[in-house]
Amino acid sequence: MSEPTGTAERKLSRIQAIQSCILAGLVSGTIIGSLNYSFGVFVPVWSEVFDDWSRTEINVAFSISQIVSSLFAPIAGHYMDKYSVRPVVSLSLVLSSSGYLVLSLTKSLPILYIAYFLVGIGYPGAALLGPGKVVGQWFTGKRRGRVMGFVSSSNNIGGLIMTQLSTFIILKSNFRWAAAFFCILLAFLSIIYFIFIRLPASPDKAVKVQANQSRTTSSLEDCDTEDVEVAEPQPKQKSCDRSLVNTRIVLTSPKFLLTTLGYFCAFWTYTGVFSNLIPALIAEGFTEQEGANIQSAVAISGIFSKLICGFLSERLGARITLMLVMSVQAVTLIVFKLLQGPGLGYWISCIIYGLSFGGVGVLLPLAALDVFGTQVFSRYYGMQNVTFIVSALLGPVAAGQSFDRSGSYKNAFLGAGGIFGLGILSLYLSGRLDFPEMAYANPMENSSAQPGKTETEETNKIDLQ
Repeated sequence: MSEPTGTAERKLSRIQAIQSCILAGLVSGTIIGSLNYSFGVFVPVWSEVFDDWSRTEINVAFSISQIVSSLFAPIAGHYMDKYSVRPVVSLSLVLSSSGYLVLSLTKSLPILYIAYFLVGIGYPGAALLGPGKVVGQWFTGKRRGRVMGFVSSSNNIGGLIMTQLSTFIILKSNFRWAAAFFCILLAFLSIIYFIFIRLPASPDKAVKVQANQSRTTSSLEDCDTEDVEVAEPQPKQKSCDRSLVNTRIVLTSPKFLLTTLGYFCAFWTYTGVFSNLIPALIAEGFTEQEGANIQSAVAISGIFSKLICGFLSERLGARITLMLVMSVQAVTLIVFKLLQGPGLGYWISCIIYGLSFGGVGVLLPLAALDVFGTQVFSRYYGMQNVTFIVSALLGPVAAGQSFDRSGSYKNAFLGAGGIFGLGILSLYLSGRLDFPEMAYANPMENSSAQPGKTETEETNKIDLQ
């Protein structure tokens, strides 16, 4: 006997959801691994091949990619909402692929900068927004966080693999072939993504169909997207349940300014530390392969970090967990400053750093979500992301200046430890403050629900969207 139509459709939905999430993670891990993780592999090679390039000038290329990424993220997000992830992510991969094609032909600094400009254009769509969009459309409620944790762990897995691959190709040939490999790989993934990515029907349409069939809330599990979950009404909270509609008051409030400073300091780990880890290890006497192996160990630690930080955030809160993570990073960077010569101490300190570093990407949006609530999260967190441009500009330049002046990255890393300390203080103070009552739609009660709708109905709508 054939299976009932509903059962077959649910099985197909499960397969498509798993397929799409794996593909989203594969794309994200590949492009993050080729940029964030492998950039440090290229740096010492460029210094040898182009001996008139300073480390500061080289690091400007990474700054350009991060600044361009921040600027193009809103554009990619707009068209992703308008046309779906399929064309946007595929085009993003093509743009980043073209950047690595230019990189394989690089003979001067301007060409290097153009290459990473192109890589940066494609980066936000493929790495930052695409996975969240796919997971968000396939999963809602409690499962969304767990699935997103597993998908985001692909970033560390991609970093582990791409670091080793780029190191192997460069040692066996040269950096041009490594860049050409990235170019071909991303172009291939753009085709695979365009063909095989699948998205469910609009949650709004699914709800309308369900209503027309007079189903109850408990029968949501019979929908095509089996994993759709309806959130239970939650207790009212000061910042999460009320809508922060007065943008001017929010942006000028001490709480917003302190949280923004805290997130800015936390983001410094990407631009001021991690992207320079391999060059820093080589400067301390490690070989290129040893440096790549240590960074791979950091990537593996980062996988566990995401799972650990997700667990802790549910119990301590994302803000407290982020403060704890930044504290661990600050201590490891101080230890890095005290170590002398290659040895086991660097391995241990870098692995501990990885156990805290990996969770930053998960905790930043979670902490912002706790502060702003679901309804206005994108608006205010997007504004806070603009400050990351400053980090992207100053972090790599500060690291390059440290090496050009002292032959080591230790001073830059020590300064990063101080920045983490400032971020911890900012986050601590922000937790003791609240937004002014005038910032809310209605200071006395939750006015986010539309007239004629119960609180439960409004909560369900928000969760499904």
